[in-house]
Amino acid sequence: MKSSNQLKDKAGSRNKVAALSYLFFGTGLIKKYKTEFTVYHAGQSLNLLIVSLILIVLSLKIQFIGLYFLLPVSLFVIVMWLIIGIRNALLGRYEPLPYIGKYVLIKVKDKTN
Repeated sequence: MKSSNQLKDKAGSRNKVAALSYLFFGTGLIKKYKTEFTVYHAGQSLNLLIVSLILIVLSLKIQFIGLYFLLPVSLFVIVMWLIIGIRNALLGRYEPLPYIGKYVLIKVKDKTN
């Protein structure tokens, strides 16, 4: 039987791996660390990665306004989403990122099958 300290350590490492998936995409998908929680946050980080690339490319394509207004605003929003995602992962929450988190790109397999 596992002690409460072992269970807390396992949950803590799960939260850290999920938080790392926001900085290094795919960390939560490594088989050794793959849980429903880490896969959920890996999916959220994939949403963030795709939207970040789209925002940055659009900001750079639009000449004057994009470079001096859209790019700084886009970078600010991306950093805020990153902070929110890491915070949710470290606190063990299944909360989607604002506006982009409702889209599911990586599905978590049901453990009942």
